[in-house]
Amino acid sequence: MRRGWMISGALVTLILLSGLASARADEAHLYFAPQAWFAVPNGNGASGPGAAGRFDVADDLKADNADVYTGFDFLARLGRHRIVGGFSDGKVDGDRLNSSIDLRRQRLFYGFSFVSAGLLDVTGLVGGDGYKVRTKFAGQTKADLDSPAPAVGISVGVRPPVLPVRFYAEAVHSSLKVSGVDTTLTDAYVSIDWYFIPIVKLLGFQAGYRYYDLHSQDKSSGERSDYKYRGPFAGLVFRF
Repeated sequence: MRRGWMISGALVTLILLSGLASARADEAHLYFAPQAWFAVPNGNGASGPGAAGRFDVADDLKADNADVYTGFDFLARLGRHRIVGGFSDGKVDGDRLNSSIDLRRQRLFYGFSFVSAGLLDVTGLVGGDGYKVRTKFAGQTKADLDSPAPAVGISVGVRPPVLPVRFYAEAVHSSLKVSGVDTTLTDAYVSIDWYFIPIVKLLGFQAGYRYYDLHSQDKSSGERSDYKYRGPFAGLVFRF
């Protein structure tokens, strides 16, 4: 699985480098946004075949309260070419029998802006989305799944010329069947950036809402995760 993630990253990097010659310096910038995501998990899963291994996030693990997931999103712009990515990591503790859900996710995409006006930017995305989720119940691991997956998506950015704000929305989806593991991922979020210095727009505050939906099943072991995370996030924005 790690080899598949490395291959996806290498392909995205090669595509970006192929477009460097066509990008002008005045069209290039780097956008970096560290943030805290206040996510509420819900859903269910199974540690193996049969009814005995099934569990519910809210009823069995009692892990249905918001917890903080730290991470970042980034965007590198070179003319019409984009590199979009992100990372987050966190753990939600349940109230019953030492239960917990660990979720680590990472993503990397190449994007091409097919609408690039002064006010509006619409970009198609292709790349990879990955996750690692470990569920524990009564101190024992109930599910341990780790897989990268190819994904496609779209992003929309709106930059008013006068106001010190930026509106952004992004949605990606992936589906993969490999080595007996079926995985479907959907990640979508909307955000607004408010810059402290309107003209320069180098530093600002970000707030938004994120939805993450994970379905994964290992047919050989019977392990299954059907999790949904949703909640607001907030952080800083650095633009160079």
